[in-house]
Amino acid sequence: MPRVTRDSSMSLVKALRSDFAGVVHAHEPRRMGLLSRTQLGVGDIGSRVLARGLPGGRCDGAQGVAGTGQQPVQGGEYSISHRPDYSNAANLDGILRGRINSEIKNMYLRSLCAIAAICIAAPTLAQEEEKEEGPWAGKATLGYLATSGNTDSTSLNAAFEVSYTKNKWIHAFKAAAINSTEDEVTTAEAYEAGFKSERNFSEHNYLFGQLHWRKDRFSGYDTQFAQTVGYGRRLIDSEKHKLNAEIGAGARQSDLADGTEESETIVRGSMNYAWKISENARFTQLVAVESGSENTYTESVTKLSASVIGNLALVASYTVKNNSEVPVGTENTDTFTALSLEYTF
Repeated sequence: MPRVTRDSSMSLVKALRSDFAGVVHAHEPRRMGLLSRTQLGVGDIGSRVLARGLPGGRCDGAQGVAGTGQQPVQGGEYSISHRPDYSNAANLDGILRGRINSEIKNMYLRSLCAIAAICIAAPTLAQEEEKEEGPWAGKATLGYLATSGNTDSTSLNAAFEVSYTKNKWIHAFKAAAINSTEDEVTTAEAYEAGFKSERNFSEHNYLFGQLHWRKDRFSGYDTQFAQTVGYGRRLIDSEKHKLNAEIGAGARQSDLADGTEESETIVRGSMNYAWKISENARFTQLVAVESGSENTYTESVTKLSASVIGNLALVASYTVKNNSEVPVGTENTDTFTALSLEYTF
């Protein structure tokens, strides 16, 4: 480090002004500080200039950078450490303002990116929520046919089913009605309602309890009410084919059209098959038998459905109901053919 005497101090300071232009004034009174340039990091807008006082002096910033006051030069000796040229150093206020503005811009860009990501992801999340299945499911069916001319006739069929699934339990309720008239004379009138609960105890096995009420004005039986409990098994459970079989026992109470009543113990068996033909077509077949000491009731329901649009489908069904013992003058078998629209939810 060079030693500078008092007599030659002014000439030396003037000679250094070209190196410290805009940083140190020629008439600053205090000891000159050590100047250092510290990088803030890769990508920072600028750098900051630090002024550190030598031992025995105060930490005063360089005038050109920090904007300190000016006083005439006083006598004394100086120790000078000359680091890289700062003649082109930016103003500290400008450096800090540039850095703050840069950080604000970065925060603004990050906010825009976050908002855009939310806007893009929101429809996808909504679709996923729509696909998620809840505990409730059901369907409603309605069919109507009318003819006029030589014969005036109307035919109406309606059905409703709803189920609730929670943990290992499945509860289902269903109701249906059929009515047909010809020349203002009723030719068919039937109603039914049922409730069933299933309790799964393994992947393929379950226990069930069922209530089934039926009323058919032209079957010979005014009403039939059966209560059964039993065991069910899923024999086939694949994406395209499903087959369930059930066996159980219970009781049945019947009111006949001739005014007599029957109460008996019954055995019940059923098989329910479903075939997913394609994404838009489905075939189902149900066969159920209730057999007692007085009468055996058999029911067969065949359905073919084809999706029309969304959850709406066109359904063609054929139902056969048979009672082995009926009053005299009454047919054992009744059949119903229907074409209807079905909405699932």
